[in-house]
Amino acid sequence: MTIEPLKTKPLELQLSFDALGFGPDMLGTVPHEFKRKRSRTTGISRTCMADPYGLCALRCQRQLGFRRSYSLGEYASAALQHTALPEGKRFRDFAYCVIAAYAVAGRYFLKPDEIFVERRDLVEISGARHIAQHLAVEIGRCSTVMVGQVFDRHHASVRNAVDRVAVLRLASPALEAEVNNLENVILDLWALADEGESLRKRIAVIA
Repeated sequence: MTIEPLKTKPLELQLSFDALGFGPDMLGTVPHEFKRKRSRTTGISRTCMADPYGLCALRCQRQLGFRRSYSLGEYASAALQHTALPEGKRFRDFAYCVIAAYAVAGRYFLKPDEIFVERRDLVEISGARHIAQHLAVEIGRCSTVMVGQVFDRHHASVRNAVDRVAVLRLASPALEAEVNNLENVILDLWALADEGESLRKRIAVIA
């Protein structure tokens, strides 16, 4: 009697989704095929940005090995490494971007410098960053120019990320559920932060 080898990848994905609290039917509701991006240097195709498989796998991997938690002030300090602290309405947009980045980074266990500094070696981090930019623009009504300054991007790149995540949300119930959850988390954090004013005080203490 011969035993057929198990197909490990679907099994690992299913276990990952179950560990994150999703139901057993998750694999049937997530699109299996995504447009892939080919690297200009290596010629290797990579998973597209904000791919639910990649993001959930990243979250599972980090959840097992990442132990330190970071404060909101530390994420604000990381954002201020490449932009000056704005005033007026621009500070409101800055604070919302930091809170959005804090919520997304907390969900996928990213460090402050990972969510604000571009890393080309791990495409899933770019996907998480795109989700944070999407939420800042679509939910926080922040300007793409200010979001670009906070995340050290051109405003056209921010608009492209916002539109890309919007399209992927329509195609993937899993990603839609992830982003909806993050929306609620950010709204709660925004209220607790007194619409950014408590973050201003925290930055003053850090400075």
